[in-house]
Amino acid sequence: MPHTVGMKLLPKEERRWFVASVVLVLVGCAILLLPFETIPVIGEASFAGGIIVAMGLGIMLRILVLLVRARRRSRRQSGPKS
Repeated sequence: MPHTVGMKLLPKEERRWFVASVVLVLVGCAILLLPFETIPVIGEASFAGGIIVAMGLGIMLRILVLLVRARRRSRRQSGPKS
């Protein structure tokens, strides 16, 4: 039986959350790099960018923890290979 690795161990919804978190981090970094000090609707650029990046990194961390747990579970179920 082939060993599945990577994000395929996670449900489709968790993979979508991971993609969303990558987008959040990229948008936050783009906001941080803008030359404006304030942006209409979201306010101070550095504060808003930092919050958006932190949200993205938090979601990424959660997904990576779930991935590690899923890999451990799949290794336990497959048993030792001889």
